[in-house]
Amino acid sequence: MSPLRCDVGSDAHQLRDHDSIQNRDDRPRLIERKGGLPPPHRRFLDRLLEKLGVEIRVLTAIEMRGVAEPYNRRHAVRDLECGRVVICAAGTGNPYFTTDTAAALRAKEIQADALLKATQVDGIYTADPVRNPDARFLPELTYSEALEQRLGVMDATAFSLCYDNGTPIHVFNLHQDGDIVKVVQGEKVGSVVR
Repeated sequence: MSPLRCDVGSDAHQLRDHDSIQNRDDRPRLIERKGGLPPPHRRFLDRLLEKLGVEIRVLTAIEMRGVAEPYNRRHAVRDLECGRVVICAAGTGNPYFTTDTAAALRAKEIQADALLKATQVDGIYTADPVRNPDARFLPELTYSEALEQRLGVMDATAFSLCYDNGTPIHVFNLHQDGDIVKVVQGEKVGSVVR
């Protein structure tokens, strides 16, 4: 089987396809047979996007052959230029760094327009809404307001990366049907830190 190809500019970027996979419809079944299942959130998003006919590329910081390709900034940017959705998984591959920090780092590396943070609640609140029924929802705030109010939007390292690079942070509920699509389409969902 010939490799997938995407010509961009003067370079031709060659994309590897898994040797045993003959077409995209076989991928989920073959991954299950091999026993190497990706993290559940990544797997859910992968299948959802493929059902919608969106071409995706999954890149991980930790090598997981047969599940995803190793993360490479240049390849991630090229895949985006080719119109693919790039899913980065497995953090930074380094201890002591959270997945929030990995997301902020990858957003900076690929010059993303925004960082999307899917959580267990509808956005940012003045306190934990699960524990405090008086918590107020904050639809939009500045980086400075989030710091002053110590809202804990994400860990300090991740937040600093977004703040220093001017990357907006969109926080929304992972479990609310359609919210991911709405956020990507620019609809007001959840909270935004700018």
